[in-house]
Amino acid sequence: MCRFRRPVSAGLWPCVSPVSTGHGETIVCAIEFGSSQQARCTLGYGNSTQTGSPHLEDQLPLMVRKTLHPVWLEKKDIEANLEKRESF
Repeated sequence: MCRFRRPVSAGLWPCVSPVSTGHGETIVCAIEFGSSQQARCTLGYGNSTQTGSPHLEDQLPLMVRKTLHPVWLEKKDIEANLEKRESF
């Protein structure tokens, strides 16, 4: 059960209960630890908080459908799915 206190910034009402929150990030992952490791995840706001990025909120449809995308663990898979490469 959650008891509410007075509102804090931006009108948020923090929850006093230790098992629930009133705000924050959402990430959902399923990880298989076996002879071949696999993982699938979804990050609610996408993989960018940059204004104008095509990846801002691009994973929300996955969360709505309750599906996850594959996590690329091997270098060959990462390179096969690169959108672009930048040097700093």
